[in-house]
Amino acid sequence: MVAQLGRRRDEEAIRTAIIATIDGFNAHDAKCATQIYMPESDLVTVRWDVLKGRTEIEKRRAVLLATRGRHATQELLDVRIRFIADDVALAHVSVE
Repeated sequence: MVAQLGRRRDEEAIRTAIIATIDGFNAHDAKCATQIYMPESDLVTVRWDVLKGRTEIEKRRAVLLATRGRHATQELLDVRIRFIADDVALAHVSVE
């Protein structure tokens, strides 16, 4: 029972972070839109660019949101979270 409560809290925290990231993107705030990434994260974009680390991801996101993406928004369609270990979760996020 205690473990289930902890897992529910973890899932809610993950969902909250995902929503904050989308809200940051929609506000064209690159720092907020990239807060979910770890310093050592990698991101492969839809254009197949490989970005290394939160700093590069934030810089490139800022450029995107100031140029061709200046009118872009994201709508959250679905979030699926699966725990693969007690302290590791995979989140599949669908946006439009």
